[in-house]
Amino acid sequence: MPDEECTARDLARRSQAAVTAKDRKGWLGLFAADAVVQDPIGPSPFDPDGSGHRGPEAIAAFYAPLSPLMS
Repeated sequence: MPDEECTARDLARRSQAAVTAKDRKGWLGLFAADAVVQDPIGPSPFDPDGSGHRGPEAIAAFYAPLSPLMS
């Protein structure tokens, strides 16, 4: 995402709009290059070492089984 000030609400709305539009690139562009998703937090079958999914492509791979947008 470009360096600009925005609120969490702005990001949530952009995220929802990108998903509704099936805009994979736009949705992933909302994440910083070093963003981490930990869902659930800690070790799990989805994240055996508990370190999370780092970066937009790793985040997309994590969500791929849940969303056709990420496939």
